[in-house]
Amino acid sequence: LVNDLNKPSLDKVLYGLSVRGYDHKVYVINCSDYALPQRKLRIYIVFVRVPNRVFDFSSGGVSAFFGRLEGCLRSFKIGGPSLTDVLMADSHPKVMKHLHSRQEKEPKGWESGSIDIHRGVWEKLGIGWQVIRVKREEDRQSLWLATLGAREKDSLAYHQHVNTPRTGRPSKEQLAKMSCYDVNQSITQRSFGSLAEDNRVLCCTVLPKAKVYLSIDDDDTGIRIHRLLHGSEALQLNGWPVNNERLRDLVDSHNPKFLADLAGNSFASTVIVAIVAATLFSAKYLKEAAVEANLDVAADSDGDGDDDDDDDGPSALEGARLLLTRSLR
Repeated sequence: LVNDLNKPSLDKVLYGLSVRGYDHKVYVINCSDYALPQRKLRIYIVFVRVPNRVFDFSSGGVSAFFGRLEGCLRSFKIGGPSLTDVLMADSHPKVMKHLHSRQEKEPKGWESGSIDIHRGVWEKLGIGWQVIRVKREEDRQSLWLATLGAREKDSLAYHQHVNTPRTGRPSKEQLAKMSCYDVNQSITQRSFGSLAEDNRVLCCTVLPKAKVYLSIDDDDTGIRIHRLLHGSEALQLNGWPVNNERLRDLVDSHNPKFLADLAGNSFASTVIVAIVAATLFSAKYLKEAAVEANLDVAADSDGDGDDDDDDDGPSALEGARLLLTRSLR
């Protein structure tokens, strides 16, 4: 929407709202900064009606409000979740049930269009089609590999081939790329894992109908995973508290495919929570009574009705961060 091709369309929308009394700010945000497995830049637009009966823009104007909002958004950055934080053991009942349900179905064969695309991609590497198989021995021995369709197996083989060095062991970056891969994507796509600055392994972008294949051998944690990502794990990566007692039965009542699709469709939820929280805590209320009420609430963090000035309680911004962290859990 912000590139040269599509910007005129966005400008029309922004102009239409501006003549109706709305000021705006366009934010291009990397969702992985807000604990989402979505390493993509996405656009969020905040509109504010001027004049406004709720917020007071008399001191500094709307630009000052947006400045405070940007400061809050920077403070809310948490970082993408690590795959190892949410993975269940291969022997977990949910994982085994998922495997058995896939084993009961016949894997898909080749489709004519897919064959041509895959043959062309391999030819660019100077390799004959279907000459290279899945490289990692642990994956070849996994029962999950047999449940993948022909196109999905070939995509995984290609992905591992291009990320495996000819000599020596793979680097940490290459291992992170091979840690997870959406085999349902076209072979021409590059949907794989990555390594964070603190050596956390980040999941590839979780999309609807995704089939994220995991190939993890972590010597530090002892984790050995060679299977598809379960739908409940995908939800956890998106910040959903699937182990919460109020949600556990609901999550367990749906199949992994439905849960994975739900996770793929919920990519923006955590970012929106962060923006809403930032907006609320950066706003300056017009009515003095409302200001005093909010200050009393912030000051009375223990709920006893008295100010906690001597407790060094959390600031409003710290409270907002706590709110966001709790919402993710």
